[in-house]
Amino acid sequence: ATPTFQRILTELGMLYRSSISEVCRVRSSPDYEDLDMQRWKPPGDSPNHPAIYRLRIVCSDGAVVRDGIDIDTCDSVGNLEMGEEVLAFDRCINRSGIMRYRTSWGWVSEQTRGHGREPISEVISIHGVAGSRKRQRKDQLQKRKPIDYGVADLRSAGASILARLQNSQCSLYTSLGRVTMTIPRSRPFSQTQIGPHISTIVREIGNFLRQNFSLGEEGDTTLGPGGLAMYLGNMLSIFHSSIYEERREKQYLNVLVLCNCLYYDGLYDSFLLPANKSTISEKIDIQSLLPKSGFYAAVRSVIRYGFAAIKEFQCQDHVQTNQRLNRVIA
Repeated sequence: ATPTFQRILTELGMLYRSSISEVCRVRSSPDYEDLDMQRWKPPGDSPNHPAIYRLRIVCSDGAVVRDGIDIDTCDSVGNLEMGEEVLAFDRCINRSGIMRYRTSWGWVSEQTRGHGREPISEVISIHGVAGSRKRQRKDQLQKRKPIDYGVADLRSAGASILARLQNSQCSLYTSLGRVTMTIPRSRPFSQTQIGPHISTIVREIGNFLRQNFSLGEEGDTTLGPGGLAMYLGNMLSIFHSSIYEERREKQYLNVLVLCNCLYYDGLYDSFLLPANKSTISEKIDIQSLLPKSGFYAAVRSVIRYGFAAIKEFQCQDHVQTNQRLNRVIA
């Protein structure tokens, strides 16, 4: 691991942490939920629905135009080639979770179905504000009606883009973690040139994961309790992805990275707390036995906030919405 490699990892870590912190600050703000609910209202009841969408086809295979919202039950009426631009006058999410746009020829998709979700079309401009719309009978699905979804405000859209960096973090450190597991398992250190670098990679991964939780320890003033819990929850998800993986019905645990994090979090030896606290000497503080930093402290912080928020939420009146959890806990 060269100094350049370590510097790049450090700078990427700073980018990831600042991005996720900003996402959590935006999504935990008091007015975010109201703005998001406004987007889900139908056209005519919300200013978030443009009157016209200008689309460009970006898929190399083009786009299939169908005579209805549902992909499986509606017939194909034509195709659009890559690079073509068309105007759409309505959009909604169908029962497959795909955003669909209504053009003069029919409905086209924004993305493909499946895990890849490759882009098919993109919005290059919007115009006006839509009034109330009445869809045709065949567009009203029997089992599940289409879901209206308006255009996000600039702050919410920016947060959604930054949130995608979490997948980049998971992919990067999962790949580095595989190196520390596959090389030692396939051949001895003495038979490979990468062997001496394994310990450096483990330290770099552990250092990155520990720094992810430093925001909670420092008490960032820009995040409230909800935003901090959301941030730590995201970082715990990244931590889990970095040390544990399932492939081909097998489970892999990166013991090297886990032990590194445990050691530097202050857990030098394993311990068990008895179920009966009275059996512990009064001179010993139970809290003093637990790590004060790292993922252990993050887990306790998130759970503590979760229970408090659930209790507070249940004391409020949410009978009309049937809502049981707030956005942060969900």
